[in-house]
Amino acid sequence: MTSSTSAYGGANNNYLYIGEKGSHREIAKRVLDRDLDYNEVVHHLDENPKNNKLRNLIILQRSYHSKLHKYIIKKTFTTDNYNDIKIEDSLKWLNDNSIEYIRLNEYNIHTYNN
Repeated sequence: MTSSTSAYGGANNNYLYIGEKGSHREIAKRVLDRDLDYNEVVHHLDENPKNNKLRNLIILQRSYHSKLHKYIIKKTFTTDNYNDIKIEDSLKWLNDNSIEYIRLNEYNIHTYNN
């Protein structure tokens, strides 16, 4: 079976398409050029699982991913509006808590043909 990966866009509009498969884990694997281990989770910063723009994807440890979602839920209840949770809020929380993560848009994008 042959699959192809194409990268489109520039620094402000990073998309990565993997054949017809838009799996965020597969995207992360291709961008990092390695397999993800079980404890590495790919998180959509805007909480939209269909938004696989590289700038929307981060990788973090499973335990921290759970804590991030608890923070988001708590903040949602505080604001009464899920739309008030911004990408910057999640990144700030991660940084304030010294949690390591990988932003996929910080990696070079290549075109693959397998």
